[in-house]
Amino acid sequence: MYKITLPARPKNSDWVDNYRRQEFQRYNNPTKPWVYNCEDNRKVTVAPVAKKLSVLSGKPRDHPLLKSERPACVTILTLVRDAAARLPNAVGTRADISELLKESQYVN
Repeated sequence: MYKITLPARPKNSDWVDNYRRQEFQRYNNPTKPWVYNCEDNRKVTVAPVAKKLSVLSGKPRDHPLLKSERPACVTILTLVRDAAARLPNAVGTRADISELLKESQYVN
């Protein structure tokens, strides 16, 4: 098996702001599929977060890595799924996913 390492790239603050706007819209419409516009001009589609809005009502469960002021549908699983979908060429390591996860506005 070959190991592929991606070059570290500096984060562009304009891109992170753009991603956070997209993320905010995605989690405000959790029952719909979402298309992220990625930094390298790719479009990536991710599945809906939940099938029913009734599942998402109420207070989100506490998690040490997530901010408490977030929609109930935002979980580590959904954020990791979105980060994995945005990997360049759909290839990467756990460390690459962690770097993409840090761009989220819901992560402490």
